[in-house]
Amino acid sequence: MIQTFWPKFRQAVKEVNPEAYIVGEIWDDATPWLQGDQFDAVMNYRFQKALLGYFAEETLDTKALDHALRQIMLDYPEQATAVMLNLLGSHDTARPMTAALAGVVASVPDAGGRAAGDGGYYNTALESLKLMAALQFTFEGAPCIYYGDEIGMEGGKDPDCRRCYPWDKPELQNRDLLAYYRKLIAIRKANPALRAGTFRPFLVDVERELYAFERRANGNHCIVVLNRSQDGHEIKLPARGKATELLSGGKISSNRVTVPARRAIILRVE
Repeated sequence: MIQTFWPKFRQAVKEVNPEAYIVGEIWDDATPWLQGDQFDAVMNYRFQKALLGYFAEETLDTKALDHALRQIMLDYPEQATAVMLNLLGSHDTARPMTAALAGVVASVPDAGGRAAGDGGYYNTALESLKLMAALQFTFEGAPCIYYGDEIGMEGGKDPDCRRCYPWDKPELQNRDLLAYYRKLIAIRKANPALRAGTFRPFLVDVERELYAFERRANGNHCIVVLNRSQDGHEIKLPARGKATELLSGGKISSNRVTVPARRAIILRVE
């Protein structure tokens, strides 16, 4: 059926609109569907699993995260990777905030004490979600927000993940997280490198829990650094010159930068 129906479906759709985007819901390796005669991309559950495993559950170390992301890009054609539907939550999976909360409880049982000054478990999970979102919006492909994830909606597996949006309950809407998502969207729109640039990891630090990569496109050069650890770390950048930290607006004038604990930075090299 795969070899007979979907090629015909693609041909019919593209004849009507050559720019139509055909995305399939495939949970595992989608290679057979991404050979140019069926789907343009798929829901990237492999990407979701890698990010949850590293930032939320902390069952993966930095090397394993890098391997998972590289494997996805290796398995799929470049054209498909460029438009892959990268998601954190969906109608079939637990909300990323719920997964992050569960991960904090399971992997960091003392988080309530360690983070008591900033909200305990919830704020620790919120940091994980922000790190995941930062990578989602700076990685190759098309980021997809499942409604409500941008305000930290909670919910377990289907059907609990399909709760109604809390329009009339502002106490359930995390406005800080919403502002963070809006900033990520604006940064992605303003920088072609984050939408269609080359992708090159340059730091995979297991001990310090740092992952960093650079993206380039038509003179636009961005550097992304993700720090999962509880400590701030100084790193050496792969480029010299002035840079702007796009999340904060701060200016960088050297090839060294300190990445705060449990934070992401996105630099645009001038």
